[in-house]
Amino acid sequence: MFSNWWGLHVIELYNREFPNLPNAGRVALAAWLTWIVVSIVLHELAHGWAAIRCGDDTPRLMGHMTLDPIKHMGFYSLVALAVCGLTWGAMPVNVENLRRRHDDALVALAGPLTNVLLAILCLAASILSKILLSGNALDYATIVLFLGLVLNSTLAVFNMLPVPPRDGSKVVASFVPVYRSFIYTPGAAVVGLIFVFTMGGMVIAPVVAWVRVNAAAIERAVLQALGY
Repeated sequence: MFSNWWGLHVIELYNREFPNLPNAGRVALAAWLTWIVVSIVLHELAHGWAAIRCGDDTPRLMGHMTLDPIKHMGFYSLVALAVCGLTWGAMPVNVENLRRRHDDALVALAGPLTNVLLAILCLAASILSKILLSGNALDYATIVLFLGLVLNSTLAVFNMLPVPPRDGSKVVASFVPVYRSFIYTPGAAVVGLIFVFTMGGMVIAPVVAWVRVNAAAIERAVLQALGY
């Protein structure tokens, strides 16, 4: 049973990739779990912050403007993360309280934009680590920051897909009334789940490949420009 646990595959993968780095796999697993929780919590808090700025105080009234992952992800979401590597988060928002016509789109965009910002910060920190660190310290930093970059890039793209209940569907719905009426029907959730389980991998894999190639190219270009 435990031999097929997803965490063991992460450990084995990074132990093979960094054979001379002590506990590379365990560091990667710890970093991956930490990044998932931190990224989802900040993603949801961004939704809440945007909603409050746009006139809806529901996130604050419901006690969701906190860093507590249980509040944003829930107990069962954290269990699912530990067991199968899948998880989710939520932020209560009442769109009826928003002031302007397209505030719902702004609230929806806030989450993915936060992931974009986190990805950029990871890339900047990775470049800085290559200037300041060396040896095992650099390898550990590379693992942690690369995982943060990949995860947040993937979350940004995945959440902007125009498929319910992803944030992208709410952005489209804000400008297309017919689609807006569709995403709040029971069938929309079913369509969204089918898409995630059948097409999710086809979206995630290219994003990871793109990030791996282009992040390395950006790092080289910046380091060369700085004389390193």
